[in-house]
Amino acid sequence: MYSFRAFDRTADPTTFGTAVHACLAAYLASPGTRWSDRDVTAILARHGIDKAVAPHDVLTQLATVREWLGKRWPGAKVYVEVPITQSLTNGQILSGRIDLLVESESGWILIDHKAGKQNSSQWQKLAAEYGGQLAAYGAAIEASTRRPVSESWLLLPISGFALKVG
Repeated sequence: MYSFRAFDRTADPTTFGTAVHACLAAYLASPGTRWSDRDVTAILARHGIDKAVAPHDVLTQLATVREWLGKRWPGAKVYVEVPITQSLTNGQILSGRIDLLVESESGWILIDHKAGKQNSSQWQKLAAEYGGQLAAYGAAIEASTRRPVSESWLLLPISGFALKVG
């Protein structure tokens, strides 16, 4: 994948991640729409970080993610920001939002975006940290659809990497 050439490392990481996440969701939800740097700039500006990263870098990463999805799971349906709720046997309610859910021939693929500035030395820690969340979401998807979750991934768009979990 593509990684951002340069970005403002002093930008608030939460805001930066939220803005990149918003760009990914909007881009992937509109596959027939031609995007420009202006479209990306508009989203970044709404988050107050339009000077933190070159819009062209973000746009290139968005296209790279879409290309990766199409090559890895050709013909699959892609859903963004999928709400999930499940009553657990212990009385608790699982409630969340799946960043990216891919419906492939072999089952569901769960993909969670982590837009922080992680490097390769942190990837295994991330997988361990978010593996439980992905497993819980996977169990809820399987229970509600009666189809298996065949893969779970962490997508690290700023680092330009996708990490298979589990």
